[in-house]
Amino acid sequence: MTRTGTLLPGLLRTKSKGLAFVVLLLLAESLASQRILNFNLSSSGGLVRIDFSVAKGSNCDGYKIYHSVDSLYFNVIEDYAGICSSTSENLPHTYNHSSPSPKAINYYKIELAFVETSPIKSIYVDDQSRPLLTPYPNPVPISDGLVKLRTSNTENGALEGFICDEIGHKFQEVLVNSYDYKLELPLYGLSTGIYFIWLSDGVYAYGAKLIISP
Repeated sequence: MTRTGTLLPGLLRTKSKGLAFVVLLLLAESLASQRILNFNLSSSGGLVRIDFSVAKGSNCDGYKIYHSVDSLYFNVIEDYAGICSSTSENLPHTYNHSSPSPKAINYYKIELAFVETSPIKSIYVDDQSRPLLTPYPNPVPISDGLVKLRTSNTENGALEGFICDEIGHKFQEVLVNSYDYKLELPLYGLSTGIYFIWLSDGVYAYGAKLIISP
């Protein structure tokens, strides 16, 4: 065998190792520069809650949330224009989708303007036969000062959560006992508009849309 023939396998192995190193380096850089973190979906009461964070130090001047029923064609369900990142911490965001396709798989993705698009995630929106949270009356007049709650299929009595608006801004922390005959939530600090109640018993999440009328 010639000297060239002897060296060729070694050169190929060296190039192969070098290529693998470059691929790993690019993958590490990609993960390190990931901007959309902790992208999660949850569903209850016919609602889908979308949670994600934007990595600290990211350039985020707005984001869009897309929805699809077939994972191919997406529609924008939220177009947030504004600063959506922080220089000191990962900044969490929440969006409540009140009209997903029932009894079907729903698909979502997030886009940071000119920066990054998340992988597609999916969730099945069931027939609401599991845990149920019902505020009543709904709409509730703001002059009532409180809203009553009805729950079913809870795993334990303690329910903890919050009231928020569509884009996840929390207005009130909630702690109630589902074994109480009458559950009532005061409407402290809330004005007329659309809100969402999210509670958890430690096993399931409970979600409901609340409308406060004049």
